[in-house]
Amino acid sequence: MAKADGRPLVVLDTSCLIALEQAEPQARALRQIEDRFQSGDIRLAISVVSSSENPHEGRTNEWEEFGSRLSDVGLQDVALLDTLAIVGLARVGRAVVPGEGDPFDRIFEALFPGTSRDLAKFARDRRESEDVALPAHRNRMCDASVIWSVWHAGGGWLVTTDGNFHRKRTVMLDYGVVVMSADEAVQRLGPPTRQGDA
Repeated sequence: MAKADGRPLVVLDTSCLIALEQAEPQARALRQIEDRFQSGDIRLAISVVSSSENPHEGRTNEWEEFGSRLSDVGLQDVALLDTLAIVGLARVGRAVVPGEGDPFDRIFEALFPGTSRDLAKFARDRRESEDVALPAHRNRMCDASVIWSVWHAGGGWLVTTDGNFHRKRTVMLDYGVVVMSADEAVQRLGPPTRQGDA
């Protein structure tokens, strides 16, 4: 699936970037995936929408900082997948206007059944102000956008620690997205193909 020259497209979710930044246990397997990218065995990417996720621990969701975050963990050379043109999430020059048959609404509903994409309704349904509801709403929109980005790229593997993605992995196959953990990706890749590693 989503192979160019026989190389699978492996897309890292925002949770993987955080895992690398915080040296979480899965960082070891993520480094093995990065090594496979550096050796040319895979294509490695992250969705542009990851730059819009809710910031963690003193970070912002500014575009300039996103590039620094990627560089800080050694991912400055990964491909950036465009995202759907959604105000507040997309980046100028990296957004795609939806076309006929675009699956974003179906992806969102599959991930978050019965949840409104409209912030005002989402907040009312939660009995919260829009300011209080915004981080949860943004997170859901970003999650659906990550799946959309992988779909738009022709499908591929989404490496994530997000439990909701893992619970919905069967449905995500409908969009060409194979959800897996970093350890599962390393196992599925098998031994490196670089000369000298055999």
